[in-house]
Amino acid sequence: MKQVFFAVVSLISVSAYALELKPLKQEEDKHSLAERASSVHYVKVFSAGKRKYKIVEMDSPLTGAASTNTILLVSEEGMDVGGEAGHEAAFVITPSEKIGAFYGSIGIEKGDVLVFRLYDFERKPVTRRFRYDGKNRVLKEVK
Repeated sequence: MKQVFFAVVSLISVSAYALELKPLKQEEDKHSLAERASSVHYVKVFSAGKRKYKIVEMDSPLTGAASTNTILLVSEEGMDVGGEAGHEAAFVITPSEKIGAFYGSIGIEKGDVLVFRLYDFERKPVTRRFRYDGKNRVLKEVK
């Protein structure tokens, strides 16, 4: 009885000329993109209801790294948010008259209620709930 032996051989090769990326130099035009990117601390894109949201926490343009701003971008219904898609509305979440900083957490309740975990000016955690009103383009606090 003859036995037939089949072997499957997988070849993986790595090019000797692999891609090598060099860091941007300060005098390059593209360096300003890196400077802007370094001021961003947190970005999250999420859906709630029929809309998409993008939350961005970044160094304040007024005070730099001494404080941060948190911006919420809202899409048009059924669309993407940010970049080429743009946004229907934008809101400054922090700082506000009672809220000092973003805690780094956001949740969704009841399908379209945005739950922000924030800090007040004494660094005590606070929770705020909002619902976006697309007809009037306002962010309303939900109790």
